[in-house]
Amino acid sequence: MHALKALVIGMGVLIALVMGVMAYGLMKKASDPDFTFFDFARPPAAADIRPGAAFGDVLVPLGPGCRIEDMKPDGNRLFLRVGPADGACQQIVVIDLASGKIMGNVKVWNAK
Repeated sequence: MHALKALVIGMGVLIALVMGVMAYGLMKKASDPDFTFFDFARPPAAADIRPGAAFGDVLVPLGPGCRIEDMKPDGNRLFLRVGPADGACQQIVVIDLASGKIMGNVKVWNAK
């Protein structure tokens, strides 16, 4: 009988604890819509970047005659359009602004 009473009390405490955590989560979610308890796969947002955090020089290799035609920031990434459009160096370079690393290149050409 004592074991059953201890089990019921333990479950009651567990339920109260879970309700408290849920109330805390709802309050945090109301003030910050992006709040999650466990953000395992969330990429860093632009707000996660410390202003003035230096990452050194970023070297973007360009071929002869190639130049940066356009730049577009989007959240935590910078997209560089490399041209000229009639040359063989037409591509888009994606740079992570948090680390300064080149994430990848999208190369474009006309198949003939």
